[in-house]
Amino acid sequence: MPAQSSFDKEMEKGSHLLKCLADKNRLSVFAILTHGSYTVSDIYRCLRLKQNLISHHLKILKAEKLATSEKLGREIYYSLNKEKLKELDKILGRILQASRGSAKFN
Repeated sequence: MPAQSSFDKEMEKGSHLLKCLADKNRLSVFAILTHGSYTVSDIYRCLRLKQNLISHHLKILKAEKLATSEKLGREIYYSLNKEKLKELDKILGRILQASRGSAKFN
């Protein structure tokens, strides 16, 4: 079996991250987290989704390492994983550059 190219590996990573964000509610939670760290209750006040549904989406974001959590006192605060965002940004940037003809996938 031939070795997977760096392009294939990068597209595989990008595919998993984009699939994770493909759900409307999950993308909404993700969008809120772009503004900082929030609890499930904070996100609920913004989206009015059931709290167990918000927790479910946060669990998926954490599984893909797009979000992190930190317990402060009795509250758990969720935020975006900056390193994973940089990785996604790099992948999407390469795709967009290639579409403009200013870069190639090699």
